[in-house]
Amino acid sequence: MPILAVHLPITMEPFAIGFFLFFFFGGLFALACFAFWIWMLIDCIQAPEPPGEKNHRLLWILVIVFAGWIGALIYFFVVRRARLAAEKRPPLPPPLRHPSY
Repeated sequence: MPILAVHLPITMEPFAIGFFLFFFFGGLFALACFAFWIWMLIDCIQAPEPPGEKNHRLLWILVIVFAGWIGALIYFFVVRRARLAAEKRPPLPPPLRHPSY
């Protein structure tokens, strides 16, 4: 008894493979963007508020939420990298005092 199988016409197979690959890698990219978006949103919520800047965190949360993964990318390059660089810097030494003071 022969096994029945459905084959696409030869002209449709490259299209089907390309269609599959497009959606497979597009889905992976979308998943990576979503994970990055969640990571930046959590980082923004948990980051300490910069002194003297009111609503700084709220502004960035709104940017990340409404601009999606592009807002998260902007937050990553503008705020997070600067904050991590500032945390790695050694603290400034106290100012030198003149002996006559």
